[in-house]
Amino acid sequence: MNPGLDAYKGKLAGKILLMDMPESHKQSFSADASRYDDAALQKMADTKPIQAGLRDTAGLSARRTQFAGGRNALQLPAIIKAFAKAEGTIAMLC
Repeated sequence: MNPGLDAYKGKLAGKILLMDMPESHKQSFSADASRYDDAALQKMADTKPIQAGLRDTAGLSARRTQFAGGRNALQLPAIIKAFAKAEGTIAMLC
């Protein structure tokens, strides 16, 4: 069980749970997509594939660590939903 949810143990039965999920939006005046010029396309076409035995394991390890942190953040809503259901919450609005 999540220690942060222990404070709500026994208090949610018959209640409607309103979830406030903060979202940050940054205003941008640049295009979401862009076109590649001929030189950039040729550079991509000329790239040689990496051989299986010569992978950058330090780089791959860093990426695995980076994405693992995001996975934990994605699991939190599921943990809260399961807790609310077990406590007898009527509805959960996000």
